[in-house]
Amino acid sequence: MSKEQYDRLHPDVRSLRCHTSLERKIEFLESSERNGEWVKLSLDNAKNLTKLRNWKDVERGLWPWADPLFVKKKSNKPLMDRWESVIQLLLIRRDGGSFKEELDQKDEIIAALRAQVDSLIELNRTLQKKYAHLVQR
Repeated sequence: MSKEQYDRLHPDVRSLRCHTSLERKIEFLESSERNGEWVKLSLDNAKNLTKLRNWKDVERGLWPWADPLFVKKKSNKPLMDRWESVIQLLLIRRDGGSFKEELDQKDEIIAALRAQVDSLIELNRTLQKKYAHLVQR
């Protein structure tokens, strides 16, 4: 599609086209990370927002977009969270790192968070009992 054709599209269609391209780029990155293939290509094309925005691969339906703020839209936050995660994983894979260390850390963090939640639940119960007379039902 030429620039002139793109400019003639309805704004909603242009936005959908950009969103679809962003989604496809992230799916390609996630597939690359899972399969261990195309890691260098993926990082070369998407390791920062400028590269991600400019990445073009017509055969895969990956198009660039002009607006650098497009990825900052609230509706794109879930996709951008996925992008940040997969880039970190691709960097680890590129550097030959092991995921075991990261998984061990996550287990420790999860255990600490569970303990914190249990503590907060107990504190909440205590406060509810102590101040139940103040709450009108």
